[in-house]
Amino acid sequence: IFRFGVLGSFFLALALFPLMVLTYMDLRRVVLSIQGLCLATNTGFTYWSVEIGFRYFGYGYFLAALTTFIVASLAVIYYLNRLP
Repeated sequence: IFRFGVLGSFFLALALFPLMVLTYMDLRRVVLSIQGLCLATNTGFTYWSVEIGFRYFGYGYFLAALTTFIVASLAVIYYLNRLP
């Protein structure tokens, strides 16, 4: 549990950097949707990991943080490529 909690915290901290870039570019709706995605995936993946057993505790948080980081990074790449 601790290992995946630490990895989840690491990826969530990494996700803050692309979210700050998106906030700087005044893309508040995109940031809000990514944060909503984080909430939804954290809820879903955590429920899934609790349902399949004690051995998989921590996977939900890790997968939600990883998904949030990937989506936020892809959004930054997309919007930086659209700059004039």
